Amino acid sequence: MIFSVLSVLAAALLVVVDQLIKRWAVLVLQPAGAITLLPGIVELRYYLNDGMAFSMLAGKQTLLIG
Repeated sequence: MIFSVLSVLAAALLVVVDQLIKRWAVLVLQPAGAITLLPGIVELRYYLNDGMAFSMLAGKQTLLIG
């Protein structure tokens, strides 16, 4: 029982963290375009993927929702 409750709480926490990161990306990365963390090694870029993984089914949101 306790494992089930903890699993649901962990999943909910992951969803919240995911949404916060997405919100941060829209507010910070989108206007900047890119932020360099380690020059020549790590750079964060804003990129909008309108499909699923690797842009598969891009532009077919109705199919994805179904």
